[in-house]
Amino acid sequence: MYTCLQDTRKLYLPEDLNGHKMLKVFVQRFNIAFGYPRKDTCSDCDTFNVKLASQETDEHGRIRTEKELHLTKANIFYERKSNARRDAQACPTIAAISFDFWKNLSCPNISTSEVYCRRQLSQYTFNVHSLEDNNAILYAYDETTGKKGADDVTSMLRHYVNNFVPQEVTCLEAFCDSCAGQIKNWTMLRFLHSLVHVEKRFGDVKLSFSIKGHSYMECDREMVCINQKTRVEVPEQWLQLFETSRSNPSLFQVIHMKEFLSITNNLKPLYRATCPIQTRPLRKPYSPFPNHMRCRTIENRGMVDFKVLPSQRGESRHQDQVLFCSFILSNWGYQLQSSRISKSLKRFCTPEAQQYYNNLASLEETEGSPDVSDEDDA
Repeated sequence: MYTCLQDTRKLYLPEDLNGHKMLKVFVQRFNIAFGYPRKDTCSDCDTFNVKLASQETDEHGRIRTEKELHLTKANIFYERKSNARRDAQACPTIAAISFDFWKNLSCPNISTSEVYCRRQLSQYTFNVHSLEDNNAILYAYDETTGKKGADDVTSMLRHYVNNFVPQEVTCLEAFCDSCAGQIKNWTMLRFLHSLVHVEKRFGDVKLSFSIKGHSYMECDREMVCINQKTRVEVPEQWLQLFETSRSNPSLFQVIHMKEFLSITNNLKPLYRATCPIQTRPLRKPYSPFPNHMRCRTIENRGMVDFKVLPSQRGESRHQDQVLFCSFILSNWGYQLQSSRISKSLKRFCTPEAQQYYNNLASLEETEGSPDVSDEDDA
């Protein structure tokens, strides 16, 4: 016995309906979008949520207040970035950028199960995103060339300023996370001050640090353009993939870094040897004065000034600025020991890729160059 269609509770859609039409209905009529579960969430927010779910009732009010204050501080970073984007779009003398390292990519990036327990070569990518036009410059290099320290970051920022920031720009606003080893350090602060008062490149440079766990920026969204499951055997293939991974609003422009500047050593004769304040609480440093820098702290209790020049420095030494401008290319690139790349992985690669790994020198790594963590406020 067959059941008539009019007697069933099942609904039937028109045969000409497809996924594209259904997506338009979801987006245009109901304003519904599809998202993914959040990852890399803020540890402080997760702690507050756990406490709110488990603490006694009389503690909930205090915990909610602390959470609201934490979120308010985090939102200040995004408000500053939005205002900087509008100012840069409206005024040609203002530039606004955000920058961050992408996730480390591995070479060889193959599907063989042995890659999970074997040593691979890391590919580093530093993204500098222009907020006014959404153009992205990718500085790419592998771990045989450099690491992810202060000298690496400031070298790439210096290259970006010299080659991609128009000369008519007098004010630069930059936004980044709070990774101490990479960005929030004395080398970065001295570098920003030197751009204004030593090289006279800008009239003002402002750097805003995000609250830990709330550093979601355009750089993170652009990482999604990269198909991380693509088979890649040597670092050059990652660079080729970057160049074709995005078309709107423009292609990624890839800069292959081959050497870095010893900016820390070049700054030592001009500035104090150690930072006069703690860098961890910093949120927005900038350099309005030749001898001082001004900043806001994480508590946002007004402005704090601190001296950056050594006390014994006179006017005659201040004129000796050419030392800084004539950067010396340091032999900072180091060679990776070939033994660290597992020989068992080479047999899954093409003969060209095998030759690449065989050519890696077996020299010892440069001493005093520890790995730098990506963790904010490390």
